[in-house]
Amino acid sequence: MSNANLPVRIEISHLVTDEPTWIQEWDGTEVTTTRLPNADPDAGDLDDWGGYEFNGEYAADFSKRSPREVAEHIIDLQNGAGFSARLLPDSSIE
Repeated sequence: MSNANLPVRIEISHLVTDEPTWIQEWDGTEVTTTRLPNADPDAGDLDDWGGYEFNGEYAADFSKRSPREVAEHIIDLQNGAGFSARLLPDSSIE
């Protein structure tokens, strides 16, 4: 996989307020989840709300996929869990 298409950055909105709250980033090695600085301080961690953190076995699986496939998988799973998830425009995947 070429690193030219990394990182993949996905914005996830809060389940209740639908406000942008977390960013997930796949850098080719791991998925990190961070809360946006302007997010509701009570939002906490994404997994507190039933979202996916993509720890453990996901890194090995994602490393075999293209950035586009990783992005689609993350978005599908987060949307399936009831969140709004979208690829950020600064992610350039082919």
